[in-house]
Amino acid sequence: MKGYVAARVAVRVRDGHVFNVIAPDDNDLDANLDSPANGTQNHGLSIQQRVDRVRVAIGRRVAMVRTKLTFRPDVFSYFVGFRESHLAALEAGTLPCTMGTLGRIGRAMNITLLQIVRGEVDPCGGFTSIEDERARVSRQIRVARESQGMSLAELALKAGVPGMMLGGIEFCALDPPMPALTKICIALGMPVHWLFTDCPAFLTDAEMRRAGMVLGDVAIVPPPDDDGWR
Repeated sequence: MKGYVAARVAVRVRDGHVFNVIAPDDNDLDANLDSPANGTQNHGLSIQQRVDRVRVAIGRRVAMVRTKLTFRPDVFSYFVGFRESHLAALEAGTLPCTMGTLGRIGRAMNITLLQIVRGEVDPCGGFTSIEDERARVSRQIRVARESQGMSLAELALKAGVPGMMLGGIEFCALDPPMPALTKICIALGMPVHWLFTDCPAFLTDAEMRRAGMVLGDVAIVPPPDDDGWR
């Protein structure tokens, strides 16, 4: 029998599709969303301002991870392989990072990228590889794009990222910059932390009924299979 997991969710409807998003611990990594239901206050902000807010939020999370692990900046930099000035700029939110940057932290500290972007260090399986994390992000973007009926070119145009970059991200051929991933999430209407989960972008009506999902409530939902959500 397939196991079940409980997830606190926020549900939004767009063009007849029901979108399922794991509710975050707080909202600064949802700076790309305009949904009042998610508690965000982004009306009137430009895309670049939202990207900047997410960059600062990720810096805060890195600092939270380091503090919870009780590392001084110089020691943490040594273990991760950063220059101390590089770490300081990252934590201050003045240095855009890539998935590879976060992967170096995850590998050195044996924590997942999802834990990093949430500022958590509690054991939950640990870091596997940056290749696995890139494959997860690639799958999340591709499934969400296809579920919304967009081609690669259409999503690239909507997100304001080069088509070759988006293709490289979906085919795991490059180290995705976090600003580009944030813009892609803006275009898809998804929070940034969703990229690092196995949560589907949306549920069909049948899946909603099977899960017994209620708006704003706690839903009991089956975990995704290896090849997607069933």
